[in-house]
Amino acid sequence: MKRKISLLLSFFTMATFSACSCTGGMSSQLGLGGEADTTLSAPRMGKIKDSVILFGEDKNEFPMGVWAPVGNSMFISDEVYADIAAAGYNFAVGEAEFTNQHRSQSLEAAAKNGIGLFFTQASIISTNRPGTAADIKTKEECAQIIAELDTSFAKGHDNFLGYVMTDEPNKLGIQQIGNFMQAYNEAFADKGWLGYSNIFPSYADMLNIGYLEWEDYVKDYVKTTQLPYLSIDYYPHSRNSGTVFGLITDMDKAARIAAEANIPLWATIQTVESPLEQFSITEGIARQANYLNLAMGAKGMTAWLYGIPSHHNLTTAMVNLKGEKTYIYDVVQKANLEIAELANYMLTLDYQYVAFMDSTFPSYPKFAKPVADFCSAGGYLTGLGGDGYIVTEMKNSYGDVKYFVVNLSEENACTAELHWNTANVEYFHLWENGERTGYRRTASNLILNLEAGEGVLVEPNVKV
Repeated sequence: MKRKISLLLSFFTMATFSACSCTGGMSSQLGLGGEADTTLSAPRMGKIKDSVILFGEDKNEFPMGVWAPVGNSMFISDEVYADIAAAGYNFAVGEAEFTNQHRSQSLEAAAKNGIGLFFTQASIISTNRPGTAADIKTKEECAQIIAELDTSFAKGHDNFLGYVMTDEPNKLGIQQIGNFMQAYNEAFADKGWLGYSNIFPSYADMLNIGYLEWEDYVKDYVKTTQLPYLSIDYYPHSRNSGTVFGLITDMDKAARIAAEANIPLWATIQTVESPLEQFSITEGIARQANYLNLAMGAKGMTAWLYGIPSHHNLTTAMVNLKGEKTYIYDVVQKANLEIAELANYMLTLDYQYVAFMDSTFPSYPKFAKPVADFCSAGGYLTGLGGDGYIVTEMKNSYGDVKYFVVNLSEENACTAELHWNTANVEYFHLWENGERTGYRRTASNLILNLEAGEGVLVEPNVKV
């Protein structure tokens, strides 16, 4: 008896417009068998939207960050930041630098390794965590708090990115951040400093946060705070919290909201273990986190945590409480370096919809549609086969279609079959292990054997 496969998809259209980067391709490509075909050009690279935030020394890199580069200020050193850069990160959120001397030391060490820094500041965090409506400060009151900040540590350090507003605000916090960011943007307009914050995931208690529906919370956050990106905290493998399916659902909803607001979507990835959780970060989990979030349209990712500050009741992150690298460092570094080139390329692509090919999910969200509505004779795909994966459609600024296939298991391999309309698709460029590997000829289908957590970007070469 054949195993029943459920296939549903969700979609939306995202507006594209010209921006700052990236054109053209090669006049010839090597095939996977080593042969060259000068009649086949590489897929053209789209442009990056003006709204996308770029980091890196040349300001053209995918924002890849990590919380708590040092868990204790005594660990600040050039060597620590060299390790952070070697793990694939180009920015960090400092939580343990409580004095201007510490901040200057971290900025100097980070700059030597091409890393930008956000910092926490007690007066900002406390202001943006009001206990009651009466505690909410006006824009003018926020301006006074900002005027009292000692920002001398940032002088001569272009890699200071800005301050953390707060983490996971409730409804009152959202209102307060809105007032604070108005004053903040005016005060630092000449410096261009960003504000940093994350939002609660859908598995949080919405009533305590102040909302009945998670989407209303996200929309209110985006509209009110006016932060230049939307960053989600979601840990699909953390005990008693989320699921991979929940991550996909949240990212799909958030991507639509971010697109309407013309801001990029960021994701947060767990790289820490709690003593209360029976949880280990494996290669499959680390890989899947990166590939899933890229496939769902993330234009930036932040890992939580690298070091462990004293206010966290945690034991093992990418380094331990002594500042020594753990096995998590090696696992995460491998996953990050694998997608480094691909992540930059994904800045040029916009998420459109997700198709589920996984019989283990008991139900699908209301926004899902039957595959027959998509895989039609007039399109590129005519059908999908196999089990245990998703496919997302991506488009660049020219409207060129790409497909991102991701294995939903962090433990087992799977096989994905993509069936094509050969009237308009003859060849494919593939991004495998994060690198464009060349092209592959096909008749009517493409079979991908995906390792645990692996993702492959498929770029069909379409007849003109």
